[in-house]
Amino acid sequence: MIFTILIWIYIFLLTTFIGHLLFNFCNNFIKSDIKPDPSPAELSMLGIIGTGTFLSYFSIFYKTGLIANVILLSIVLIYILFRHKEILSYFRNQILGATQFSTLVKLLLFFYFVLLLFAAQDRPTVADTGIYHAQAIQWITGFKTIPGLGNLHGRFAFNNQSFLLEALFSFSFIKPGFFHLVNSYLLLIISFSLILSFQKRIHSNLIRSLLYAGLLILLQMFYLVSASSPAPDIFSTAGIWFIIIIYLEKVSFKESNTIYWIILLITSFFLVTAKLSALPVVLIIFLFLLEKDLALLKKISLIFILGIIIFVPFFIRNYLLSGYLIYPYPFINIFNPDWKIPLAYVHEMKSVITTHAQSGDWLTRPFSAWFPIWFSHLSTGFKILSVFILLSPILTVTLTFFCKNIRSSFRSEFRILIICFLAIIFWFCSAPNYRFIYGFLFVYLIITGMIFLHYFFYESGLLDLFTRFKEKFLKSYFPGLILALIVLCPFVYFLNFNYSELKKSTIFPVKYPVAACKSVSINNVKVNIPDDNTYCWNSPVPCSIIQNHIGITDIELRGKELEDGFRVKSK
Repeated sequence: MIFTILIWIYIFLLTTFIGHLLFNFCNNFIKSDIKPDPSPAELSMLGIIGTGTFLSYFSIFYKTGLIANVILLSIVLIYILFRHKEILSYFRNQILGATQFSTLVKLLLFFYFVLLLFAAQDRPTVADTGIYHAQAIQWITGFKTIPGLGNLHGRFAFNNQSFLLEALFSFSFIKPGFFHLVNSYLLLIISFSLILSFQKRIHSNLIRSLLYAGLLILLQMFYLVSASSPAPDIFSTAGIWFIIIIYLEKVSFKESNTIYWIILLITSFFLVTAKLSALPVVLIIFLFLLEKDLALLKKISLIFILGIIIFVPFFIRNYLLSGYLIYPYPFINIFNPDWKIPLAYVHEMKSVITTHAQSGDWLTRPFSAWFPIWFSHLSTGFKILSVFILLSPILTVTLTFFCKNIRSSFRSEFRILIICFLAIIFWFCSAPNYRFIYGFLFVYLIITGMIFLHYFFYESGLLDLFTRFKEKFLKSYFPGLILALIVLCPFVYFLNFNYSELKKSTIFPVKYPVAACKSVSINNVKVNIPDDNTYCWNSPVPCSIIQNHIGITDIELRGKELEDGFRVKSK
């Protein structure tokens, strides 16, 4: 726990200072003056995206470890040297503002800090962490981008760029493969942002504040158990919720908001590089194009420039890891380096992702065949949820048609709702495993519920009664609601927490499981093969599995060293 707190502080300071630098740069570039100042969480998230973008370039040429940390720290120290008065003033104002929080809000923030601290110590429950997450991060910390690494294990070519940040903050040069705390840190700052947004909204619009309260509860129900894993799903979900908070609280009701649009655009672009299933988040572009703050040509130019900055190193890394610009989607098949993953393997990997999500096996079926299997495998709750998702657009449009007040009251939320619904369609057509869509799904469900609730109050005549007693309600029930959240949110997690492991994690987080492996020579390379042929965890690289097609049955080193990369041996 001690090192978790220290690393969280390091991540916070480094990313917040970098975020402050980037925010000021954008402010000066567009000649804007945003008031009030962005929150530390907003600056930290901006700093995380900026750091990840830097690493996407850096990792092409060098391993992500001590030197990357030194470079970033040097940039921060130089920036502090020149802007120390402004920075001190910013933090002084933020601390002063924090002292004005109510006791209950402070208590809720503290509880979530403890909650995430406990969650960060636990052993990861996400299977993919043992299969490839930990190994992919090891390759990043130990080497520059390896040509043909996807030939060693097809999943190493997924190029989840959130792993770059995990590699930076893993401090592998001190203790290899031990600290994977970026996701728990992100869940912490998104929790704080949700709490403060909820506290702010509840005094002006109780129903609209339910979005933040709902996400806060769902966060602890679905993500605490995997907070210690470097899973890209968690990173993308935190980023999606961050975008929604910024849009609703800082963008949708202001006339001059270009700087926040820049933050939203680069965040949405980077989320795609972290997890391809987050692709629908870039639909935020169309909301930007509808804004009247900038000329259309300037907006298109800004989108193009930011897209180039974010996606160019992503495409280069994809090319090096797999031979394709986007993996495992080989529709842009224009390069033929010797390390290129054979096309048949790429198609099979894509098919595996889709078919396993559809039916739980590896057989390709038409929609009429896989849909009944998919639906039958769902729990009763998810079956009901699936029917609701199918019917909800009709119900929402009907309510909107009969109640004009909803259109005016939820204009911004409607835009988010449309993006989330399109994301659900994209998810269903690509890989319909519910855990891949939680980031969009939870937002969609809560906003839909808010609209239904608003309609009920408005049409039933209870709205006037509710408005009349709003002040009394807030004074009487807000403290109780806060306390209920404090009790409810930690309760489920603490009931299931493995307290026997707690004593082992007083200083360091609990270690990952140790995988029993045997060293096998395949052509001119020695590979560690796990005894269960599934989980490598933090075994020394190269570690992989043996499969008939997507694996290491026919690979060889391209040179004499691992950094020379891997290729499929010519027959």
